[in-house]
Amino acid sequence: MPPCAISAFNYITELQDSGVPYPVWGTCLGFQWLTELIANDTTVLSCGFDAEDLLLPLEDVKADSRMFGSGDVPDYMSIDRPKLFEDHDVTMNMHTCGIHPQTAANMPDTTSSPRT
Repeated sequence: MPPCAISAFNYITELQDSGVPYPVWGTCLGFQWLTELIANDTTVLSCGFDAEDLLLPLEDVKADSRMFGSGDVPDYMSIDRPKLFEDHDVTMNMHTCGIHPQTAANMPDTTSSPRT
């Protein structure tokens, strides 16, 4: 884990603990780092998943999501984005390592600080 990732995580945790909302997003390796940091365990990830060259839909997209929801968009973009993401293979997965669902279920509550 790079020291800059640890420093950023600690800084964001301090901000959030002081009441300053600071959204955090991790994709691919960033998600893996966040998983390890939240779990405070660099061995929380497992390898051997069959997820290379795998296209999947994005599940549980909320209509009121600021990132993926329909929201305030120009007319030419007025499509049902949550439905688009959920009904079509829009994610590209190229990993053999990840977090097992059972391991994730036993992790600390991610709704506490830092909020993810």
